[in-house]
Amino acid sequence: GEVLDDVAELLLEIARHLANGRIQYLSVTQSVLLFARLPLFEWLLAGAVRLFGLGMGTLRGVTAVLGTASVVLLYALLRDVSKDRWLALTAALLLAVFPAAVIYSRFGFSYNLLVPLVLTAVWGLARYDLGQKSGLIWAAAAIGLALITDLWALSLLPILLIVVVRRRWRDLAWALPLALLPLGVYTAVSLLTVPAAFWFDWQFTLARVRLPLAAQLQNLALNAVTLLSQSGWLALGIVGLFALQPRRLQRLAWLFLLLPFLVIGRTAALYSLSFYYTIPLLPWAAVGIAALLRFSTARLTAAPRRAAWLLAALL
Repeated sequence: GEVLDDVAELLLEIARHLANGRIQYLSVTQSVLLFARLPLFEWLLAGAVRLFGLGMGTLRGVTAVLGTASVVLLYALLRDVSKDRWLALTAALLLAVFPAAVIYSRFGFSYNLLVPLVLTAVWGLARYDLGQKSGLIWAAAAIGLALITDLWALSLLPILLIVVVRRRWRDLAWALPLALLPLGVYTAVSLLTVPAAFWFDWQFTLARVRLPLAAQLQNLALNAVTLLSQSGWLALGIVGLFALQPRRLQRLAWLFLLLPFLVIGRTAALYSLSFYYTIPLLPWAAVGIAALLRFSTARLTAAPRRAAWLLAALL
C-alpha cells in the first residue's frame, strides 16, 4: 500500500507544479520523462487540482470518474458493435464490480486514463472494419492521446498497423501520422525548449526496458502463469473471449489483450505490486466472462439434459 501511495504522491507532486506553471518533480526540473511520466494525465490532474485543491481525494476522484466513464463506454461499445443488449449490460455490470478494477480506480494511476482511450480506439477500429472511415479517425486520435498518457500505449501502434493493413493499407498514409501527432508535438516542443534534459530522460527510460531475449521469454511465461493462477477473473475472461460474437469484435479483443501483454510483459512484472500495468486490460476480462455467460447459456439450452447439467455444474 505504501508503494502504491508513493506512485500517487509522485503524480500529485508533478500536478502541483504544473498548476503553478512549472515542470518539476522534487529537485528534477524541465522534464519528468526520467520517471516515465508523459503529460496528459498530469495536465488533467493539474486542472482538477485548480478546481478542487491539492489532495489524495482529488486524485482518486479523477480516477474514479475515469473508471465510471469506462463502464459506460464499454456498454456503448458492445451495444453498438455486437447489437446484443444483454452482452453489453452484463459486461458493463461485471466491470463495475470487478474487484481489481474497483480497487485500482481508487488508486491514483495514470493507467486509468488509458482505459477509456483504449475502449474508444477499439470502438473506432470496429466501425472502421465495417467500412466507416470516421471510425479510423477517432481510433487514431484516441491512440495518439494514449501515447502522451503513458509509455504503455506504444503497444497500441502495432494493433493500428495490423487492422489498417488488413482493411486498406493506403489509409496508413494519414492514420499513422494522426496517431503520432500528439507525441510528435510533445517531442518537438521538448527538443526546442529543453533538448538536453529530454534526450537524457528518453535514453534513460528506454535503457530500462532492454533485456536479453531469453529473459524476455522468461518474463512472459512467468507473467502468464502467475496472472492466470492468481486471478480467476482473468482466467475465465480469456476462456470467454473464444465465445465472443461477432468475430470482428473477438479479433479486436484478442489484439488489444495479447499485443500489450507481449510488449509490456516481456520487460516488466504484471503481478503483485506491478499489477497496475494490467489496468487497461481489465475490461477484456469483463467482456470475456460476459460472453461466457451470454453464449454458453444458449448452448446449454440446446444441449442434451445430462450434458447441460454437467456444464452448468462446471460453470
